[in-house]
Amino acid sequence: FTWLGVDATGWETQENWVGNTVPIASSNVVIPTSSAYTYEATLPTTTINSITIAAGAVLNGGSSTLTLTQSATSSGSTWENDGTFIAGTGNVIFANTGNPQTIAGGSATVFNDLTINGSNTVTLGRNTTVGGTLTFTSGNLAIGSNTLTLNGSLVNTSGTLTGSSTSNLTIGGTGLNQALNFTSGARSLNNLTLSTSAATATLGTALDVYGNIQLNDGTLALGGLNLTLKSNTTNTASIDKLNAGGSNLTGGTNVTVERFIKLRATVNGTGTGNGGRAYRALASTVTTGTSINANWQEGLTNTIAGTNLVPASPYQNFGVQITGVGGSGSGFDVTQNNQASLYTFTNGSDIAGSTGYPAVDNTNTNTLNALTGYFLYIRGDRNTSMQIPYNPAGGMPTSSTTLRATGTVQTGNKILPISGTSGHVSMITNPYPAPLDWQAIYSGNSTIITSSYTRWDSNNGTEGGFVTVDQSGFPYTEAVGRYIQPGEAFFVHSIGAGSEVLITEAMKAVGFSTNVIYRPTTSFESFSTELYLTEANAIRHSADGLLVKYHNNYSAAVDADDADEMNNWNENIAISRSAHHLAIEARPVIVSRDTIPLLMNGLRQTNYEWVFTPSMFSNTALKAELVDRFLNTRTLLSVTDSVVVPFTVTANAASADTNRFMVVFSPLVPLAIDGLSISAQAKTNGVLVNWSAQKETAMDRYELERSFTGSDFIKINTTAAIGNSAVAVNYNWLDGRPQAGINFYRIRAVDKAGQVKYTNVVKVNTGRSTPSLTVVPNPITGNTINLQLSDVDKSHYTLLLYNNLGQQVLMTGFDHGGGSVTKSIAAGNALSNGIYRVVLMNETGTSITTTLIKN
Repeated sequence: FTWLGVDATGWETQENWVGNTVPIASSNVVIPTSSAYTYEATLPTTTINSITIAAGAVLNGGSSTLTLTQSATSSGSTWENDGTFIAGTGNVIFANTGNPQTIAGGSATVFNDLTINGSNTVTLGRNTTVGGTLTFTSGNLAIGSNTLTLNGSLVNTSGTLTGSSTSNLTIGGTGLNQALNFTSGARSLNNLTLSTSAATATLGTALDVYGNIQLNDGTLALGGLNLTLKSNTTNTASIDKLNAGGSNLTGGTNVTVERFIKLRATVNGTGTGNGGRAYRALASTVTTGTSINANWQEGLTNTIAGTNLVPASPYQNFGVQITGVGGSGSGFDVTQNNQASLYTFTNGSDIAGSTGYPAVDNTNTNTLNALTGYFLYIRGDRNTSMQIPYNPAGGMPTSSTTLRATGTVQTGNKILPISGTSGHVSMITNPYPAPLDWQAIYSGNSTIITSSYTRWDSNNGTEGGFVTVDQSGFPYTEAVGRYIQPGEAFFVHSIGAGSEVLITEAMKAVGFSTNVIYRPTTSFESFSTELYLTEANAIRHSADGLLVKYHNNYSAAVDADDADEMNNWNENIAISRSAHHLAIEARPVIVSRDTIPLLMNGLRQTNYEWVFTPSMFSNTALKAELVDRFLNTRTLLSVTDSVVVPFTVTANAASADTNRFMVVFSPLVPLAIDGLSISAQAKTNGVLVNWSAQKETAMDRYELERSFTGSDFIKINTTAAIGNSAVAVNYNWLDGRPQAGINFYRIRAVDKAGQVKYTNVVKVNTGRSTPSLTVVPNPITGNTINLQLSDVDKSHYTLLLYNNLGQQVLMTGFDHGGGSVTKSIAAGNALSNGIYRVVLMNETGTSITTTLIKN
């Protein structure tokens, strides 16, 4: 080889080595930039102090053994790698003689075999892969904030891995043939991954995981050793999907699952400060063999009322004080009145409020079951003072805390019993240490439960409240609403077709853990209503909320697209429709008129605020008003912007009347046009759309709009209006390019002043579909009934109307030319407020029925 010389530090520098081999005598080797060198199999064992590989350089191990040690003047041997190390088939030995050593620099290193042979630590400074055997003769390998990938076997005499909450361990190949042992005091990982179907791993010591365990098709054997899934303010650890035919977790009988309980927010789920104490709907995620007290109470009990006997350490930030009848003799923390703070739920309770919440009677004898949900009043951690009385202006002392329970972790399919009676609700749990996707749960159980579920939101009201959530996750963001969190209990609504809900591993949605709950805006056509109150301590809370979604695929009748409201313990609002109290209602798009009959109960004598928020209204030519029957006022709302309306409940009982308020929609400004109607019928060459006006005054044009979804309309034709006519004017246009299947049509009428009026929407199926009948809007407020006929055959029809006593109150007839049309029927004075059955019968006696509500 050719020498360039020796620098002042004694390091060898070289221009090149003959044969590109590392010299045997070198104690400090530098591989220069963009070079490639090999320590060859033919060379004897090479022992050096340090290796530095410059960026772009490559060191190929061949099949030799390379031992890294350190000199007397060095603080430790360093493997500096800004370039790439390719292991070949050789072995690298870190032989520690007393000082730490480091694998530092660069982005990645790949070893064939790696031996840790020393009493101290070798620290990874970058992502590192061992393709062959990792041998621990002694000492330990510190992963740091990197990923260590082990694709071969493990030979362990007395060495250990040192991990942290930012360390990642990936096991590939055929897995490890010896147990994973972690250094005492550093038994932590962020993520543990088995990357191949053949990978196996066995835990040799306790381990804390802060991120995710992903097994793919491999097997992780815990052997009864303690695995702790950590939870903190930013994340809750999870176990990813276990595939029925592959991945497996065994020996999971000593798993500790933590659940961080965030300090209650001050304003609508956001903000800082003490938002007060509240209930949570929780599940343990493990089935324990020890008591509730041993887990959620940290095995402690306050035995004297008004005295906190728990030292500040180590229980600060952990556990909760649970109270109940029987005091400390029953495992509870003693208070002056021993009021219960832990409850279960009686499945099969109805939604109207006659729900059962039995208190847990003993925390010393009762254990936790992962399939049982609980209501737990969170006062704070075990160190939260129970001695300070309630202060209306300052609230109660509280804190965030972490609950932890140890037992058998749940894996595989889980069957959760529910009430099989339609309209009943049941509390079930997320049994897994991972988020669940509600869309997947509903898809797998759509014949058993409704498409919406109900959760308990601790940020509602003064103690928490029920919030019903639809498939999109509304009224939360998708990650918070659609994904049910580990450790969360929730409520499903039965449709009376079964008494069991199936939860499977495939329903897990790892990556959507969150410890924050808040309210966003919607992303579809809707009108939401929220009720707010401000407490004496000036904290403003959302007490309850509801939502109406609008789409022409929805029916005005109450069906599976609607969601019943669960009655809150305090303030409660709902939509009163067809003897149902709804939290979410799905209705056709408003054409000209509609109502939202608001129901409220549980209100106190204080000040409240309504917040009305429209979203993406397609028909902005609507006027929205809040009707207040107590004050006899009408407050203008909006279909484009949020509006806040304050009101007060006083000692006058009428101010808290259940039916005090109603939202009414009507045309913003009436057009100079009468009797605008539309019909449509499928033809062999397209869809023929007909529309007519009984008379016209200063009309400009008619725009025909079509939609394939029922909400996203586009203009497909413009027809000039005659302008002025005292007699009926008829128009038509043939849509020669409808889609196969369902098509929606409406007319946008524009007068010369630029004012707009819409017809009803008609639905046409270019294939044959089942005839249908809908009342739009429903409820009606006047004495005119708009019947929307879809794909109804040509015939003379008789319309019959029956009240809830079965008495016929109206009979009339009309001719229908076939297809889809909206017919307006004048009922005169025949209708009083109530619910009616509508029967439409043709000449052959075939009938279609629907329901009508008159307000």
